[in-house]
Amino acid sequence: MKQLLILFALFPITSFALNCEKAEKMGEFLNMNGKSFMEASKNHKLSGHAGELSLSAQDVNQARKMAYKFPALEDLGFPPINKTWEPFIVTMDKSSLKGMRSGWKYKNANGDIAIIRLDYDPIKGGHYNIEVMKKNPKGKESYKLAIEFDCNGKPCSSDQVVKLAKGMN
Repeated sequence: MKQLLILFALFPITSFALNCEKAEKMGEFLNMNGKSFMEASKNHKLSGHAGELSLSAQDVNQARKMAYKFPALEDLGFPPINKTWEPFIVTMDKSSLKGMRSGWKYKNANGDIAIIRLDYDPIKGGHYNIEVMKKNPKGKESYKLAIEFDCNGKPCSSDQVVKLAKGMN
């Protein structure tokens, strides 16, 4: 119940209709601390899933709020997104967003890195990625969550996501 109250406080009920399963999953992720996020990400990989953890949002605004306010980030030593975060510029050659700012990056005092960025791929469509890279004795381990969203009630096209990213630049 606490999770649903947090969910509805962040996203008013009038802004979208949710089924119970979707609401429970959103509440679970929004209530995650750093340790439970890392464990869920690790277990997801160990169970043979190729991609990252994922969650669906109604639209880009809801997805952005969820990504920017993801409670596990603060628990893992990252401040709320503000001017101390650096712009994240896409460098991947195959990305339709290459060369554009699509999000934010922060390196904390421990050398851990968090990236929150807008992304597109043909399978997931438009989504926000949250990636935390934690230092460990073997180097860095990555923990990821994708928050997928629709554009005007339909899966987003690459062009629509590029247009959203241009709004960030």
